[in-house]
Amino acid sequence: MKNLYRPPHTAYVEQRAMTKDGWRWLGWMDTAVLDENGHVTAIIGLGRDITKRKRAEAEIVRASEALQERNRQLALLNQASRAINASLDSEQVLATVLAAVQRIMDVTGCSIWLLDPATGELVCQHATGPQQEIVRGSRLAPGQGLAGWVASRGESAIVADARADERHFKGVDQRTGLGLRSILTVPLQTWSGGRAIEARVSGVIQAVDTESDHFDETSQQLLEALATTAAVAVNNAVLFEEVQRSQERLQALSQRLVDAQETERRRVARELHDVIGQALTAVKINLQATQRLIPATPGTRVEQGLESIIDNVEHTLQQVRDLSVDLRPSLLDDLGLAPALRWYLDRQAQRVGFSAQFVAAPALERRLPPHLEIACFRIVQEALTNVARHAQAQRVKVELRERDGELTLRIADDGGGFDVERALRNTAHGASLGLLSMQERATLVGGQIEIESSPAQGTAITVRLPLARSRETEVQA
Repeated sequence: MKNLYRPPHTAYVEQRAMTKDGWRWLGWMDTAVLDENGHVTAIIGLGRDITKRKRAEAEIVRASEALQERNRQLALLNQASRAINASLDSEQVLATVLAAVQRIMDVTGCSIWLLDPATGELVCQHATGPQQEIVRGSRLAPGQGLAGWVASRGESAIVADARADERHFKGVDQRTGLGLRSILTVPLQTWSGGRAIEARVSGVIQAVDTESDHFDETSQQLLEALATTAAVAVNNAVLFEEVQRSQERLQALSQRLVDAQETERRRVARELHDVIGQALTAVKINLQATQRLIPATPGTRVEQGLESIIDNVEHTLQQVRDLSVDLRPSLLDDLGLAPALRWYLDRQAQRVGFSAQFVAAPALERRLPPHLEIACFRIVQEALTNVARHAQAQRVKVELRERDGELTLRIADDGGGFDVERALRNTAHGASLGLLSMQERATLVGGQIEIESSPAQGTAITVRLPLARSRETEVQA
């Protein structure tokens, strides 16, 4: 039998239609039957209810979109956690936390409130969004507002419409004019161990929006996860800044102690030179005068006794002069650092017996800030004392240079050297006080010290001191 039809042509359409059961999704398939000339001879239509399938597809799409959004939020949360823990600056930590909240939750604004231990009040430390300047620095009495409610109970709270919640502090709306509706507040908590794990609330994070029902359980979980990281980071930043402040106070006290020591050194040196030195000089002159008045025969006991006494007085007078110079050389006060170092190096070279070389940039012949001059002189003094006691060096070189606002002091010798690591360990345990003294002197004026040495290889001590900071220190002093 001859085939009168070509393969059928079909069309499929899905559409919503009103039925006796309400709106339904229908799927229609029309098939056109053509003759051998390509003319439509018949159309066969078939329809069926596909509402369940369409609903299932919509659920899958919604679930997929929700999953994508969740993954996006978790990725942002992970990124934010790394950024939060990357800093120990409290202001930067707070700003990073709130930027993460704003980005993850797409809210009108957010803020961090920390407890003031002295008063128990919540203080807004940082805020983002409109009118943030008005909100920042605000204080809430214990238990006041939704933030106070969360802080006092240590549990999160979601408000779908702030206008209907009596916990909302209406003063915020009055001051900012924002008309907040949705509010999500979670506590900042840290845990301390012991016999029982104890939670301590240090503040709250609050996210707000001008639309109602902006937050749900997922929002709360995300913000709580972020708050856990933020609480630790904020606590660490606060502790770090407290340690820094303590170190600054300790450094200031150390500087005052050094200043007091230098003042006392100057006073004692002056007393030794002016009082004791002059007294010994007078004794020597009187003894010499007495020696001339007494008719003595050379070699007699009187002659020998007077000569011995005069020699002892002269020796004592020289010791007093040396002690006065070591305490506080007048050259340092009168002419400055470079002349004082040149003179002191030559003096030590004559006393110990090494070859000395002093190099200073011409620009450093000028006067430097007193704190800097004293620190450099004392470091050189300590280094040359160590050379005299331990190094048995033949050559010593002291260099003083300036570059890019930094003063570099270098003391090098060709002596026996020492084990630097071992010496620094001894310094940490209270030994090697000379190295400790040099380190403290450099640190007090904002500098750094490097020590290079090894047995039988000599020693090089390099000190780098910022000239700008030294000038500021001097002005403040």
